[in-house]
Amino acid sequence: ADLDRLVEVWQRARTEGGTLLLGGRSGIGKSRVLFELLERVAGSGGVSVAAGRCVGSTGRSYQPFVEALSDLLLPREEDQAARRGALVARLEELLPDPPAIVGPRADVLLGGAHADGEETLSKDALFAACTRLVQRLGAEVPLILVVEDLHLAGTETLELYRHVARAVPDHPVLQVGVYCDESVEDGTPLHALVAEPDAEGARRVVLAPLDEMA
Repeated sequence: ADLDRLVEVWQRARTEGGTLLLGGRSGIGKSRVLFELLERVAGSGGVSVAAGRCVGSTGRSYQPFVEALSDLLLPREEDQAARRGALVARLEELLPDPPAIVGPRADVLLGGAHADGEETLSKDALFAACTRLVQRLGAEVPLILVVEDLHLAGTETLELYRHVARAVPDHPVLQVGVYCDESVEDGTPLHALVAEPDAEGARRVVLAPLDEMA
């Protein structure tokens, strides 16, 4: 039943776009059900999947989105200069910005090699670039974008999650945020999102323990 609900969410998002909040207690099987969904949709072909994980205060700003977009965009070249050049070329295909602006965006995705990229871009510019990339990548191949351990996300990452949620309707993109119920504290930004997912056009699915489903 849980898998059927997720399949239904994806089928709708594939044409209309959407955001899913997947919750439940720690160890209840959220990752397993999500993996089953990804296995099923991958088997039907024509879908791209990217994922990133929140790690709390030890991570970079917007880390799960940097990880997910890096998976989709980073070329395989081992030489750092060639890698950056290929990434800039790819971003120029996807973004309407001039080369002088695309370069810093590439540096953010390259992470450790060019970690100063985040400092050269405003938050609005980063958000606009991220949503544009998600929309354009989804237009090329329908996209499932997974943010794991959303309960560990900082304020900036949650703000970007909300921003992407507002940007994906009418695009073949499903943004999935996976979180543990018991780790969502009252008064936190995630609590506000989970309490009123409709405010961002999101759907919430909470997995119940097996004994409650009997």
